[in-house]
Amino acid sequence: MILKLTLSRTTYFIGRNGHGKCTGVELMKLTTGPSVIISPITSRGETANCEIAVPVEDIPALIHHLQDIIADYYIVSLPGGGYLQEAGQVQTYRRGEAIKKARRFGGKIKKL
Repeated sequence: MILKLTLSRTTYFIGRNGHGKCTGVELMKLTTGPSVIISPITSRGETANCEIAVPVEDIPALIHHLQDIIADYYIVSLPGGGYLQEAGQVQTYRRGEAIKKARRFGGKIKKL
């Protein structure tokens, strides 16, 4: 099974041949063992020659840590509906910056 996730903005990865633009990640369930392979997807839409194998028994802990990381981030909802955006992308902020933006635009902060 292969699942692909398109990222909300372009990021970067470091592989064997240096830096590359990352537009998504590919998740592949191994048939030879209980692991999931995580690989970056390049700006050309190809899977990069870079992977991380995560044992399936460690995935709940990985998810927990990712949830801890995003707990510190907020988005700003606007009075007329929608969210504060820049270049068509919903922006995320740390709490203090989110409060300032919400006051400036008359919106409210919302946890991710």
